[in-house]
Amino acid sequence: MLDPGGFGAVTITKSITIDGGGGQVSSIIASGVNGIVVNAAGTDTVTIRNVRMNGLLPGPSVPGINGIQYIGGGTLIVENCAIYGFNANGINIAPSTNVNRVAIINTTLTNNGAAFNLRRQVER
Repeated sequence: MLDPGGFGAVTITKSITIDGGGGQVSSIIASGVNGIVVNAAGTDTVTIRNVRMNGLLPGPSVPGINGIQYIGGGTLIVENCAIYGFNANGINIAPSTNVNRVAIINTTLTNNGAAFNLRRQVER
């Protein structure tokens, strides 16, 4: 993120790094939706670093659903983030296919319905 500020929800469909570092405050505010949806290819790496995600719970607005909704991708790295105020989960990992790796590093998950949810892919 080039400038500090509050940004809306985002959907990621390919390899990318979202980095709010550099001393500024970058945040995603999500009311009634997921903060970040990751639905990338099995070879893609998605890194989310130095970002605050606010689901607005409690408050007069409709709270966000999940801070991060991980549907698919090769690797997900969440580093130095604060995810709070979401009605369901801070991070919901529910892939439609198998994933290679998920790393959650130095990240705070507070005031969410649940901090973390992992649904394992069932192979048939």
